[in-house]
Amino acid sequence: MDPVLWISLWSGMATPLGGLLVLSLGERARRWLALCLGIAGGIMASVVGIDLLPSALRHGGPAAFWGGGLAGVAFMSVLRRAVERGMDGWNGDFEQKHLMRLGWFLAFAIALHDLPEGLAIVAGEQVAPSLGAVLALAIALHNVPEGMSIALPLRMAGLSPLMVTVVTVAAGLVTPLGTWMGMNLFQAGPAGVSYALAFAGGAMAYVVARDILPEALEEDWRETFAGIVVGALVIHFAARLHM
Repeated sequence: MDPVLWISLWSGMATPLGGLLVLSLGERARRWLALCLGIAGGIMASVVGIDLLPSALRHGGPAAFWGGGLAGVAFMSVLRRAVERGMDGWNGDFEQKHLMRLGWFLAFAIALHDLPEGLAIVAGEQVAPSLGAVLALAIALHNVPEGMSIALPLRMAGLSPLMVTVVTVAAGLVTPLGTWMGMNLFQAGPAGVSYALAFAGGAMAYVVARDILPEALEEDWRETFAGIVVGALVIHFAARLHM
């Protein structure tokens, strides 16, 4: 396996590491829900606002920005309705269904933004081998709380530890998938990459505004805001590592 794929794989596997931390906490995990969702929301909002959408606009222009972004919002909206309909026959109370839906949306949204992170690792490696490794480390640092934010609502909704692990591993594997795509499919050109970045940004923005922050604020607004600050700081220091 190519070395850059190895470092990307290890970076992605920080996501299930976060899931395993949740599983090890057991019933005590509930107290961390608002904080973890706040951290995930802060990370995702920061990535959207300072990286994905500005990059799409800079490299693809308004067409990529609006076209890809609105497509991402529409995709997650349709996905939300599909998940809701699919859960109509699922045995569980209202709160369990709510948490299950939240966990699946987080898994999809985080997987979507892991794809351009994988692309970033291979792009950095092409500039300088050390830069690719630094990017992978920065991405791994914020994949841990993201894995926790996926695992917490799913586990609280009653999903088995095995399935929680499978979901977080699957989300983490999107990072090396993005790296593989960067190594083999960059012939799509700047326009194609720009649309992909905007799509991921729109999808993430929808999930943050529609699901993550409302759920976190309902749990505990103080921990939510603390988590948002922590998430934003993670992205700030990760960006400094990129430099």
